[in-house]
Amino acid sequence: MTEYHVASEIMDKNFFGIEDAVTYYGINPLRPKKLSEQVMEDIPFTEKLLLTLKDTHVLVAVFPVSIVDLIRNKGHLFKKHHTAALPWIRCKDAFFKDKGVFTWELVDKEATKKTYDYSAQVLVYVVISHFLKTGERLFKDKLTKTSSRFSDGKPVLIGDFSSCLRITDDDP
Repeated sequence: MTEYHVASEIMDKNFFGIEDAVTYYGINPLRPKKLSEQVMEDIPFTEKLLLTLKDTHVLVAVFPVSIVDLIRNKGHLFKKHHTAALPWIRCKDAFFKDKGVFTWELVDKEATKKTYDYSAQVLVYVVISHFLKTGERLFKDKLTKTSSRFSDGKPVLIGDFSSCLRITDDDP
């Protein structure tokens, strides 16, 4: 584990912490009450690992915020022209409404993997959060599979964030 302030210093611009979530999303970090300051302050990665990945990864405090919530608050950052099978925001697929749980995530900025073990909620939150803080667009030239699935079983892909973030089931 690494202390919060140490991780912030190591990761520098690649750090999206609790204060950033308050600034960019208006999140009250003491809600839900299940979140303790200790859980938020204890970053589950070693200093050595952070030093190794500080230029290639982002470290993000992911709060329980659904993709629908992100679209409602930051909709201008999302592509709105999806296929008829994916009606915008009213999508009945559960992953759009999944809020997840508070977690610290360390995500590769270049999306070097074609598939991530992260949910769509986590990756969308990470991509949008990093952009809001730095203006840098992650996953801008490719689509990346998440662990989430549409109701028809197709994997959820995110990326192509050259102008607006895309959420799709169209495998490139």
